[in-house]
Amino acid sequence: MPIRDLCINMNNHQKSTFHPLGDFLNPALALLGQSLKKH
Repeated sequence: MPIRDLCINMNNHQKSTFHPLGDFLNPALALLGQSLKKH
């Protein structure tokens, strides 16, 4: 398997794996950032 295909395959796998996680983490990180600013 060529390296380029492997990279594309990894990217597709990461997108499908981490997209829901990112949707969950973004609001959590935003809230965390806001609470840190208050202190």
